[in-house]
Amino acid sequence: MKTESLIIKFQGAGNQIDAETLIDTLVIHGGLIQNINQVYGDGHRKIELKIKAIEKGSFEINMELVEGVFRSLFSRDSVAYLSALVTILGFILVLYKRFKGKPVAEDEATKILQKDNSSASVPINLTINIYNNPDTRQQVSKFIKIADNDSNVAGVKLFGAGKELVKIDKKEFADLIYDDFDKETEKETIKHVIAKDAYLRIVSLSFESKKNWEFVFSGFPIKFPVQDEALSMLIDNGMRFAKGDSIKADLEITQEYDPKCDAYRNKKYRIVKFIEHIPRPEHRSLEFAE
Repeated sequence: MKTESLIIKFQGAGNQIDAETLIDTLVIHGGLIQNINQVYGDGHRKIELKIKAIEKGSFEINMELVEGVFRSLFSRDSVAYLSALVTILGFILVLYKRFKGKPVAEDEATKILQKDNSSASVPINLTINIYNNPDTRQQVSKFIKIADNDSNVAGVKLFGAGKELVKIDKKEFADLIYDDFDKETEKETIKHVIAKDAYLRIVSLSFESKKNWEFVFSGFPIKFPVQDEALSMLIDNGMRFAKGDSIKADLEITQEYDPKCDAYRNKKYRIVKFIEHIPRPEHRSLEFAE
């Protein structure tokens, strides 16, 4: 059976902690792992969490991840997959500690995670999106608050995927308890804007699945895979598209909030409704009557 461990070690605890600390720790980290699994595995993999016996003379919680019935549509190796789940959790905790629970811009978080991702090779963008989800950060904040309230705990370390994931000392707890989630609702981390009747001038195109088309939209170059069903049907039926042609469509723009400049940045584009194909105007030479 394929397994991976997530070990939570409470420093300075001897061989005891409050029962509430134990129960809440299991619930919080179990929930985080399951949420990561749902996003990373697209809901196609089932993960069970088993608690191994606590050793005498220390207080370590060993949560063992076990993959259940394998029904994945992907070819990821089971052990590597379980290790990736734990690694993503570790990266989330690293981001939480670095940014003190606040949402973070993708480019800034990417620089931090790329340093530790050479061997793990987990998807950085996905990790950042999970971190920026307020529910994720609320659970981490709750765990730190619980540890801070337990007089037996002088710090906490998490281990998994063969390495130390994160270490947080008691003196850091108070500074890492983040409660400003209500203010965040005023500025969503991710939002979707629909540009109705957008005109997209084709710069380059590809009929291969998931390959980018390049356009000029409102004077700016953009690129994304074109996967609209109506447009795909026209292409399959022989409609010709060429450089310089235009597409009229409703365009969905995914924007990410950047707290550094208090503005939203365009990140992704998607055609949600194809309306019309507009061939490039023919340039005819002028003819003069005699």
